[in-house]
Amino acid sequence: MRLNELLAQEEHARDEMLRFAVESIEDCAAKAEHLRWLLNEGDSGLEDADWNLLLQSFVNSTPVAAGAFS
Repeated sequence: MRLNELLAQEEHARDEMLRFAVESIEDCAAKAEHLRWLLNEGDSGLEDADWNLLLQSFVNSTPVAAGAFS
C-alpha cells in the first residue's frame, strides 16, 4: 500500500472518531482522552472552525455531518 493511501485511511479514521456522537460516559471519556492526546501533540489537524462541531459531538445525540472535519 502506498504512503498516500495509508495517510488517507488515517485521516478517514480520525474524522470518523471525531464525528462520533458519544452515547455513554465511557465513550465520552475515551473521546476526551484522545482529544487531550491530540492537543498535547500540538497538531490536531483541525481548523479552528471544526472545534465547534467537534465539541457539539459530545452533547448532540446524532453524529456530525460527514466531511465536517475534512
